[in-house]
Amino acid sequence: MKKLVSLIIAVIMIFSVTLCYASEDVGDTNTNSDDVTDIDNFDDFNSVSNGGYTQGELQGYYEEYIKMMEDYYENYERSHTVKARVISAGDLQTIYNMDYYNVYQIRYQSLEIEILEGEYKGKILNTDYILTGDTFGNIQIPEVKEGDKILVAIETDENGELNAYTVSFDTSVSRSAWIIGIAIVTLIIVLIYAGVKGVQSSLLVALTITLLLVITIPELLQGTNIWLLGVIDAILLAFVTLVNKMGLKKNMFCAFGVTLLIIAFAGLLTFGIDAVILQSGYSMEISALADSMVNKNIDFHGLYIVTILVITSVLVSEMMAKAFEISNYESDWKNIIQEMKAVLASKINIIAIFTITFLMPKLLVFMGAYKYTLHEILNSEMFLVEIVRMMILLIVVSLTVPASALFAKKINTSHKLLEKETNVEDLKDTNE
Repeated sequence: MKKLVSLIIAVIMIFSVTLCYASEDVGDTNTNSDDVTDIDNFDDFNSVSNGGYTQGELQGYYEEYIKMMEDYYENYERSHTVKARVISAGDLQTIYNMDYYNVYQIRYQSLEIEILEGEYKGKILNTDYILTGDTFGNIQIPEVKEGDKILVAIETDENGELNAYTVSFDTSVSRSAWIIGIAIVTLIIVLIYAGVKGVQSSLLVALTITLLLVITIPELLQGTNIWLLGVIDAILLAFVTLVNKMGLKKNMFCAFGVTLLIIAFAGLLTFGIDAVILQSGYSMEISALADSMVNKNIDFHGLYIVTILVITSVLVSEMMAKAFEISNYESDWKNIIQEMKAVLASKINIIAIFTITFLMPKLLVFMGAYKYTLHEILNSEMFLVEIVRMMILLIVVSLTVPASALFAKKINTSHKLLEKETNVEDLKDTNE
């Protein structure tokens, strides 16, 4: 216990020093030059930068631009892709080109392909397979070889000739058959070594993926309220998880009720922390996505909170089921808590490892490309969004230990007393 207290104090001291550093003034960055116009306020900035247009004119142009982009995205149709087999693949080639913004390098292979499906099945076409994923060549896209299957879009030019091209480098390889095969092998291995419970857990994962891909995301894109979808998902996942662990029993419904209370607490805690640190749910993924979501009115902050609720529903429901299982053979509340601490330790490891894994590429970008200082990293919402999510989950699952132990003990005790009284009454009726 003394070691634990000492460790906590040390962590608090280190964190306090770090925060003090992060809150320090990073210095005056103003520059003075004879060629620089002094700007005292935002109105001065507008007068210099807007080319002489009035605010009313600029607002009109902006609204026209938004309407144009809304129409574009509304009518945009992604090119339909078909599967093709590589008949022959040329050597890697490199060309350089220039556009209005910069000079860039393109790496590619010249391929001869056979279309395997659709209207043009059996046609032999030539195409260039792009291997450039980014400007600086950090993303190394594997070359293809004879016999590989890729996805291409086919269009007819003004002369009636067919042209095939890859739509984007991340969807250019036909991987679906391999993914299905790996999924089947995974399920077989889980069945052999984890038994029925392992398969049940796999089915829960499948249900979660189905909820997201088939229901939640399509409904979200159609404008359905994110809070409604998120709450339904969280409740449904909690219920299914508890039924999977406990079966349809009275105790399960009691555990379900307590789980809903803890999920609600997680939502309130998230709102409270976000209000204190002025967090909007902005992340690196959202920054890349937001400008493409024209006229969708998606509440990205709500989406961030909903993800916490969904994760909480699964973690807490599993811990509630475990607490009820322990309370069946352990009568002392303190002993139940001790056993639940072991369960908590495994959850903490999983949450921490996933968070660190997600943060690694972001830290590479912050420190390598953006040259962020420690001060900036500790104040960056794109970085902190993962840290805050982890801390909220750790708080919630930690508090679930005493809450689940207490409720499981009381509910199981009351049920046992009720069964005992029922048995006594039955015995009296039999004797009479």
